[in-house]
Amino acid sequence: EEKFERPDGWGQSYSKKMDNFDPKMMKERIKFLGSFDSQPPVLNLPEVAFVGRSNIGKSSLLNSLTGSKEAVTGKTPGRTRRVNLFAVKESPTKVLVMADLPGFGYAKLSKQGEKGIEDLLTSYFQDRQDLKLVVLLVDARLKPQESDMAAMDMLLGLQIPFVVVATKVDRMGKNEMDTCLARYEQDIELDEGQLIAYSSQTGEGKKFLWRCIKQGLFGGEEDSEDSEEEEDEDV
Repeated sequence: EEKFERPDGWGQSYSKKMDNFDPKMMKERIKFLGSFDSQPPVLNLPEVAFVGRSNIGKSSLLNSLTGSKEAVTGKTPGRTRRVNLFAVKESPTKVLVMADLPGFGYAKLSKQGEKGIEDLLTSYFQDRQDLKLVVLLVDARLKPQESDMAAMDMLLGLQIPFVVVATKVDRMGKNEMDTCLARYEQDIELDEGQLIAYSSQTGEGKKFLWRCIKQGLFGGEEDSEDSEEEEDEDV
């Protein structure tokens, strides 16, 4: 079988976990590729990034989506300070990359640290050519935060497709959740139903978010193997 060639730009950042990485030979469901404090390596694979305020539940959502515990979760907000890359075997023929981005808006972070995260995110969004979709995580129990709105404005300005996901909805009753989601959609001028409700605990929203990711990264492609795997994920 044809050997995987490391694309141009691989040497910009380095991780020992990437020494023998070949997406064509990948057997595991998910593989942690490394943590980077500058522009990550170019992988020539479709990429989806997850971003949001600190303690919004990015790592828990990643683990829920992939059925793994590869993304490290912690009780300390602002723990993720680098771009963490994961290769995910979405189907027997498709490998994608998930990027767990640093959380923003952590009040206890120094101004220098906050500026560093802001610069890293800006550089990533501006320069990441394989980035096909951004998943912006928000807390629908609160009014839209200034930092969330700034992130949306940046993505719109750069013409990067994104979806907005409300996390931790299991902490609300159904009536409260419906009210909060409707209010949030109105506040940020989303059409009804565009805000995705997600729970890492119950799996609510998992199948729909996967469909959004697959559509964003692979377009209209969907074979029978993909459909079967998507059904299995909710079992």
